[in-house]
Amino acid sequence: MLLATTGLAVAASAVFAFGHASASNRGHVYTGRPGDTFEVPAAATRCTVTTEARAVELLCRHEPSPRYSVVYFSDGLYVYRNGKPDNPVFAAKRP
Repeated sequence: MLLATTGLAVAASAVFAFGHASASNRGHVYTGRPGDTFEVPAAATRCTVTTEARAVELLCRHEPSPRYSVVYFSDGLYVYRNGKPDNPVFAAKRP
């Protein structure tokens, strides 16, 4: 599961590095608001748009029993072991 989550984090890092992601001709782009949840069944991942200290974040977890979570902020992302959000195992800042 760590590999899958880390792969997601690496892919997200690439989006931060290049500034955008393009959807394929079969893909969709969704706009999420706080409280919205979406799933990616092919990756067994569930993401929720949340807020903390007035900052909007996207929290993604591998289902059904996540061990790591990826949190996306407007200026970067963090990967942390569930239950230890103050000690990320990976972090990337947007250039």
